[in-house]
Amino acid sequence: MSFQGCNISDPAFRIDTTNIPQYLAGRLAIVTGCTRGIGLEITLTLASHGCLIIGTYLKTDPTRLSEIIPTKFVEVHADIRTPSVSVPTITTALKKEFPGKTVDILVNNAAEAPLGPISCLSADSLSTVFTANSVFPALLVQALLPHFSKSGAGRIINITSEGTHLGRPNTTAYSASKAALESMTRTWSKELGHLYGGMTVNALAPGMIETDLWRRLPDARKEYWVEKLKDTPVQPRIGGAKDVAGVVAFLASDQAGWVSGQVLAVGGGNLMIV
Repeated sequence: MSFQGCNISDPAFRIDTTNIPQYLAGRLAIVTGCTRGIGLEITLTLASHGCLIIGTYLKTDPTRLSEIIPTKFVEVHADIRTPSVSVPTITTALKKEFPGKTVDILVNNAAEAPLGPISCLSADSLSTVFTANSVFPALLVQALLPHFSKSGAGRIINITSEGTHLGRPNTTAYSASKAALESMTRTWSKELGHLYGGMTVNALAPGMIETDLWRRLPDARKEYWVEKLKDTPVQPRIGGAKDVAGVVAFLASDQAGWVSGQVLAVGGGNLMIV
């Protein structure tokens, strides 16, 4: 089921799980950046399959999610640019709202995504992006080590970018920080699998997705991509958040228990990783 395009602000909107398999029922997922774009779609998709959710946000009010998610949803205000504050806030919420419960799924989705040429970079701007996109996920995983499930259901899913592999102008800090997260993905998969009874760690590298980042592109760049995406092997279109969320739900499932240390390109075939 896709929630893309749904108006969750509509008072009549609800998640009907009648015909949705509950293969994640009772599992606890932490999703960073849960209120917009890809993160919102991931949150609704995991909840629709039965997940309990701790969702972090920065600006967009998450109150409506508490009303529409059929399982338990806990909101946590967390700024990924200040992990020394935000990481303890998340673990405190975990222990308070789900005492004694282990974390089954972590989706590192929230990111800083500035656009600009290398001529505009500064040490401070680089540091901010790397802190948000690389340091924060690492420190969050570290803080959750005492809380991860050891049942074999443990999943860490990192959202990166196909731009890390293809090279795109004006994304020096963003692409490099996501490349670091992909490297951590491989490292964690080797460190944590045995320790947690079969935990898997994977990354998704979305292509062009219709999100806030897409909408912030200059018109000339949008026109360029609209034309370029006509050559997308699967279909001549831009991707949607639903295209990413469906793969996250698969990786979170028992069916993906033998997939680890991988970067899966989710871009209609524009990036083919061998």
